[in-house]
Amino acid sequence: MSDLAKPFGPIMQIAYVVDDLEVAIEHWTTVIGVGPFLMLEGLQFTDGYYLGSPLNLKMSAAMAYSDGFQIELIKQHDDTPTIFTQRRSAQGVHHLAVLTDDLDASLAYLEARGGRPLQGAQVPGGGRVAYVDVGGTTGILELAELTPATLQLFEMIREAGQHWDGQQKIMTL
Repeated sequence: MSDLAKPFGPIMQIAYVVDDLEVAIEHWTTVIGVGPFLMLEGLQFTDGYYLGSPLNLKMSAAMAYSDGFQIELIKQHDDTPTIFTQRRSAQGVHHLAVLTDDLDASLAYLEARGGRPLQGAQVPGGGRVAYVDVGGTTGILELAELTPATLQLFEMIREAGQHWDGQQKIMTL
């Protein structure tokens, strides 16, 4: 029997690590029909860790919604060891994500069930994330404890997708 009192919400995101954001966006918008993607370039994640060692990470990401489900495309800008360089397949899903109001409680919940924390950091604009190897067919699960401003940004992207006419494939802030 499963414990339904988990301290995080439902899966809300599927993420891919890509070599070229623009090529990946072209695929998603043209072939899959998902867009527009909000491009966030040069994101700096600080006060982080990877396998217990300090980590400062610079990456870019692009996000869009298909109905209420977020698609995230990630491009790391260097070869610093992270889950994006060390735990990646050539193509395909990299991780799933859930939102949480209490990152520490969510980490404890997953660790009690065999989860292994891999990476975490402060999010630009506030909040924290942690990536946990939860094993099985799931692999990596991102726990995201986000600020109201970040959640409003997600809502703006979702609304843009609802009214998207297929023309503008990339949005910027």
